[in-house]
Amino acid sequence: MTMRAEVCSVAVLLALSLSACSQFAPHARNDSTDPDRRYADLVTRLEAARAQGPHNDGLADEQTAFLDAGQVRSDIARFTLEYPQHVDGLMLNATLAYEAGDAEGAVGYLDRVLARVDHVDAAVLRGRIALEQGNPQFARKLLERHVDRAPADATLREAFAAALFYAGDPDAARRELDTAERLGAPAWRVLYHRGLIAEKSGEIDLAKELYAASVAASADSPAAQRLRAL
Repeated sequence: MTMRAEVCSVAVLLALSLSACSQFAPHARNDSTDPDRRYADLVTRLEAARAQGPHNDGLADEQTAFLDAGQVRSDIARFTLEYPQHVDGLMLNATLAYEAGDAEGAVGYLDRVLARVDHVDAAVLRGRIALEQGNPQFARKLLERHVDRAPADATLREAFAAALFYAGDPDAARRELDTAERLGAPAWRVLYHRGLIAEKSGEIDLAKELYAASVAASADSPAAQRLRAL
């Protein structure tokens, strides 16, 4: 398993994915000067574009869906130029940049968010990128500061556990996962992360037990793949 794959498994995915909830319809530009209304409109358009997705009934439809999604992303980027202090707009651009594989672009937006407010999702994604870039010490310091400010956030605790582990402190990582579990983190995910730590630490039998427990808790757990690999 590659370093990026391991980090992506341990570091918790943000709760930022936009659900597909409506069918796409031709959209007229909203010229409202209220940035929150403008932002909500952009999110609705992005959801619609994602819900439509590529079709199988002809190239023209695929091109139309692609072009619409690209236009929405351009409008979202332009929104942040117009409203550079709008935190939700910055976060949405950061998420889209990360999804597109532009980690540096995402970091630029995330750093702007964190310079303005304490933001758990921004801290988690910024720490995750730092881990993927091989800088666990930066991730550890960043996430530790945010844990001090929001100690009851389970997602933040899980991300901090990843940073601690890759910074060379697996025992502290396990304690953070214990705390995350007490705070309500899903049992299957905590078990999976514990399994990753055990596997990386050479405790293969323990890793198998933890992966099996994770799969028993949720059939969708990626622990099934790790279990087969072992």
